[in-house]
Amino acid sequence: RISQLMGSGRPEDTSNRVKFSHEVGGDWIVFELDQIINLNMWDPDHPEVLDRKDDVGLTGSPVIGLPDWEILLDGIAFEKKYFHMGGTPWSNSSIYAVAEKRGIPLDQLQGTGQGELFLPYLSTPFKDIPAPRCYFKNNCDIVEFNVKHVPHVVPISCAGHNARANGITAYEELAIVLAWNIDHIEEILRRGRLKIDDFAHALAGVNYSIGRDFFEEIAKIRAARRMWYKVLKERYQAQNPRSFKLRVHGFSA
Repeated sequence: RISQLMGSGRPEDTSNRVKFSHEVGGDWIVFELDQIINLNMWDPDHPEVLDRKDDVGLTGSPVIGLPDWEILLDGIAFEKKYFHMGGTPWSNSSIYAVAEKRGIPLDQLQGTGQGELFLPYLSTPFKDIPAPRCYFKNNCDIVEFNVKHVPHVVPISCAGHNARANGITAYEELAIVLAWNIDHIEEILRRGRLKIDDFAHALAGVNYSIGRDFFEEIAKIRAARRMWYKVLKERYQAQNPRSFKLRVHGFSA
C-alpha cells in the first residue's frame, strides 16, 4: 500500500490532504487526530485545551463527534480504500456511523483500527488520560462487534514500535505485544460470547518496529510467530489454521 501519515488543522484541511494523496497515487486513508482533544476525550472548551489552544491542530485534526467525521470524510469513497481508523479505539464507531448514514454495508469496509493502549500509556502519556480499563473494555467490545458485523476490518492492532522508540528492547517489545493480546483473549473468552477460533485472527494483526540490528529483528519476528502459534495451539486449543497466522506490520525505527 502507498500512503502518507497526515493530519493537521481543521477536519476540512485533513480531508483535503487525504484527497490530494489519492490524486497523486495514494491508495490508503491514514491520518492522525489531535492528541490533546481526542486521546483525552476533551471538549474544545475544556480548561486544559484552552490553556494549550495554540497547539490544537498541530498533531492532527480536532475531531469531536460525528459531524466532524462527516466533514472529514466528505467526498471520500472510504469503502473503496484501505482505512487506518485513527489513533483512538472509539474512532471505529464514528466511521461505522458515517458508513451507515451513507448506506454503505459495514462488510464492505476494509482497514485496521488502532485500539492502542501502549501509544498513550508507554509512549506519549497525557495528564488525566482515560483509565486503562476504559480502553481495554472498548477494545474487547470492538473485537466482538467487528467479528460479527465488520469482518474485513482488523478491530485493534497492538503497536509495539511506539514503546520501542521510547527505549525498550526487542525482546521486551515482543513480550509486551504478546501479553497485550493474551489479556484481550482472556477477557473475550471470559465474556462467553465467542470461542477462540471466532476471534483469534482479529487480534493477530500486530505492529513491530524494525530497527537497525538486522539479525535481531529477524529473530524477533520469527520468535513472535512461533510463540503466537504455540500459545494459540497449546494454551487455547485453537483449531482453525487462520487463528495461528500472526500478521506483522513492520515499522522502520
